[in-house]
Amino acid sequence: MVQIVPFRGLRYHPDTAGTELSALTAPPYDVIPAELQQDLYKRSPYNVIRLILNQKESTDRPEGPNGYTRAGEFFTQWQASGILQPDANPGLYAYTQTFEENGQSITRKGFFALLKLEALGQERGVLPHERTLGGPKEDRFKLMQATQANLSPIFMIYNDPQFTLENAGLYNQGQAHWQTVSSEDEGPVEHRICPVTEPALLEKAKNLLAQQAILIADGHHRYETALSFKQAVRERLAKDPQHQHLAQLPDGELLSDYALIFLANQADLAGLRVYPTHRILLELPEGWSIDRLESRLLDCFEKVSDPSLADMVYVGSDPWQQNSYPWALRLKKPALVASLPPAMQNLDVAILDQVVFREVFGYSADQLKTEHILFFERDEAALQQRIEKGEFKSVFYMKTPPLDLIRQVCEEGHRMPQKSTYFYPKLLSGLVFASHCRFEGTEHSLSNTSNLTVQAVPSGLFQNSATVSV
Repeated sequence: MVQIVPFRGLRYHPDTAGTELSALTAPPYDVIPAELQQDLYKRSPYNVIRLILNQKESTDRPEGPNGYTRAGEFFTQWQASGILQPDANPGLYAYTQTFEENGQSITRKGFFALLKLEALGQERGVLPHERTLGGPKEDRFKLMQATQANLSPIFMIYNDPQFTLENAGLYNQGQAHWQTVSSEDEGPVEHRICPVTEPALLEKAKNLLAQQAILIADGHHRYETALSFKQAVRERLAKDPQHQHLAQLPDGELLSDYALIFLANQADLAGLRVYPTHRILLELPEGWSIDRLESRLLDCFEKVSDPSLADMVYVGSDPWQQNSYPWALRLKKPALVASLPPAMQNLDVAILDQVVFREVFGYSADQLKTEHILFFERDEAALQQRIEKGEFKSVFYMKTPPLDLIRQVCEEGHRMPQKSTYFYPKLLSGLVFASHCRFEGTEHSLSNTSNLTVQAVPSGLFQNSATVSV
């Protein structure tokens, strides 16, 4: 069963942070290139980049000091100096993102909450749709150890065709309570956030989600990391004589049993934008040439004149310009995908992984990525620039996966290949944080509207644990 709870979010205080919120926030860590990281550092000494993606320094050591320990120190210092302050009352946080697409203004609506962590797919509660890699999870785990907090939300989707919370006024809070941030880093987007503390609304949201199976849209690595951290906290407490009693608390009674999430309604199709992520081969596996690849492609696929009837569109780097690109390719040997779940046999990213990567190359996508052969690109303009500059060997254009197909795959217990989807716009980091520790000088209760008794994790629990494997 899905269990969400309100919380007292840590937020930037305008008087002490000394600048507009737009100078303090950032895109998610995994879409920040090096140039933007430098720019974010310059915008403010309190920009969230110092927490979510601290710069590497020549003196960094695995056991510390390093980027993780510096992030932890900043997080502690900013709370002590009032840069970050907890809200007085627990609540949910309404969040809207307004952007333009093809000249049309679009608004995505959702809200931040804490989610009680459960095993993925347990009782059809939390459904993943993509595979994950070990490296990003280890990275986020170290950061969570150092800060003992959720710094960035996990993007999740529920489905309510009755628009229960929208009709109840979740997004109709008084204008004076909203904070607005204009961001240009991913494209022009207006972000607005507002705390919602009305007990009736909080109860309505909790009851609605308890009846749902929710889908992870973005943040699979963060969810699995939070699960690992939840277990690590219990193990650490059990070894600490002063706090062993906390390790015995039932599931859901420690703040580390929860993760910060953002929830959007799947029924609000106008606001949910999903884009494909295209595949680029910057090199070919050892022993492969373009001629050999294209010969094998034509063994498995046929060219069609109508791209809408194709499973994928291919562009190759032919130095002699002997071939007319692009190729619209349709699978001509269905047996090649017979091992895939039925719901994924017509999914282009799954066909590419199964037929081209595994059958033709004999590699998994993870292996190709690890060897720096495979890269992902959402922005078609950026992809076209690579093609024009010849910075590729092969490109495979993907289609937008329908939301109902994504949910079907999840509900059947399957996972799509990594980066099968790109939900736009990304959630802004730095709008609200969820600490696992007690706020200095103030009680850190989750909610006075629930019957939960939730306790904070002792601060500094992982102070001497700079490295870990998960």
